[in-house]
Amino acid sequence: MTTPPPEIDLAAARRDLRKRLQEFDAALLADVPRARVALSKLIAGRIVFAPQSDGYDLAFKIGLGPVIGGCIPGASPRGFEPRLPP
Repeated sequence: MTTPPPEIDLAAARRDLRKRLQEFDAALLADVPRARVALSKLIAGRIVFAPQSDGYDLAFKIGLGPVIGGCIPGASPRGFEPRLPP
């Protein structure tokens, strides 16, 4: 028999997320080398600059795993979900 997933303490998850975002913000403001490291962990893949009539368009994908990883459980434990018919 499987055990149900633990209840999520939303207040604790919010506090943890705020703390992590403050730490990330502090890392960005601390100095250029630390900001580069922080951004390299946040930005997934390439940064694309495309010229536009009024300037440039900047596009990139953000991976929030380094910032919020572990704050909120992602999935139920294996075996907890109902089986779907084939």
